[in-house]
Amino acid sequence: MTLDQTNDENCCRAGASLPKLCDRGHVVVISRHYMQITGSSVVIRNLLARFDPRSYTLIVRDVSGPAPGEPEPGVLVHAIDAGLPGPVPHRLEHLWRQHQPFLRSRVKRLVKSLSPTVIVGVYPDLEFLQFARLAARDLRIPWAAYVHDAVVGASWHTKYAAWARTLQAQMFAEASSIFVTGGIQRLYREKYGKATTSLPIAYPEPIPEKLPEDRDIRREAFWGGGIYEMNARGLKRLLTALEEVKCPLALRTPSNDDTLERYGITGECVRREVMRDRPEYLEALRRRGLLVAALDWPDETNWHDEELSIVFPTKAVEYLASGRPILVHCPERYFLAQFFLEHKCGLVITERDHKALVDAVNRLLRGGDEVIRMRKAALAAAQLLSMDRLAPTFQSEINAVARLSWGEKVSS
Repeated sequence: MTLDQTNDENCCRAGASLPKLCDRGHVVVISRHYMQITGSSVVIRNLLARFDPRSYTLIVRDVSGPAPGEPEPGVLVHAIDAGLPGPVPHRLEHLWRQHQPFLRSRVKRLVKSLSPTVIVGVYPDLEFLQFARLAARDLRIPWAAYVHDAVVGASWHTKYAAWARTLQAQMFAEASSIFVTGGIQRLYREKYGKATTSLPIAYPEPIPEKLPEDRDIRREAFWGGGIYEMNARGLKRLLTALEEVKCPLALRTPSNDDTLERYGITGECVRREVMRDRPEYLEALRRRGLLVAALDWPDETNWHDEELSIVFPTKAVEYLASGRPILVHCPERYFLAQFFLEHKCGLVITERDHKALVDAVNRLLRGGDEVIRMRKAALAAAQLLSMDRLAPTFQSEINAVARLSWGEKVSS
């Protein structure tokens, strides 16, 4: 199925004012996530929206399922059905996804018909990263990987672990460039000795240079995003501290009520909010007394330590750009804590101590010169993650890859 809106005259006029993603030719981006509203799809959509849609094409998973979005105006999207065929038992899905030849051939034919100069493969999804890698190898087209999660760390406890190790090694060997988010750059450098290009999750809206006026500020905390195995215990500790100081917690989360009940994120102090769009969400951040983020300790979750240590949630970027006080709760060695400590842009509690969390909540709610300094530092840190700064980095590296042959490295 192809969703083609390139004939829209308004889209073409808008696209004409945007730079090409690659000066040397077309780019094919292969990503499982684009149409569905997920963290990865939002990152890709926001990044590619800065470039002429005629300069790239997306190959994504089929658009069936809950609430598929619409492609950006003028963007050409080829959707392929990557669902498990009926005759294949679910217990064999990991083998089917790793070895099935049919979609590989289809993707390769599609890529060949588009005659790209560069292929970009996006992870988190082993199957679609492999599609990109194999199409690039078979067609001898240089390619870049854009890695949003630690490939091995995210799969270590699953049936996909061996495949993840193999595919990561192949990516290291064959990709001309590897873009990474969060703390993956440090992980790949220290553990595997591999150089990568940092391309963090970018903030697409304008970032204010000065703190917004403090008006209509609610004395309550706010959490944005999913609540699950990676962060639920840390959030529960934050909630317990908020309850002691009688500070409500507002949630804007896709997690359902059963999930909140399972992790104890309930009670009179907790209130769910439904927001219609992103502007409403960003305005909600600017009206809160404090914004909270947390990651669990390795001994209280099934997530691999390697994955926990590199996470930098999308909400952290949005928090920084809001200019509001931020409370972070996670181990000190995690990338999330290191970022906030380095830039002094929030209050970081790195022990599982109730009193320390209560004191932190009170400090941030009181405000004062210390909190003002943190808030100003948050806006400065957000500028480092501005789309205006990061999109040119992506474009420059893609142009460098386009000058190479398959298997050559940008750094060589």
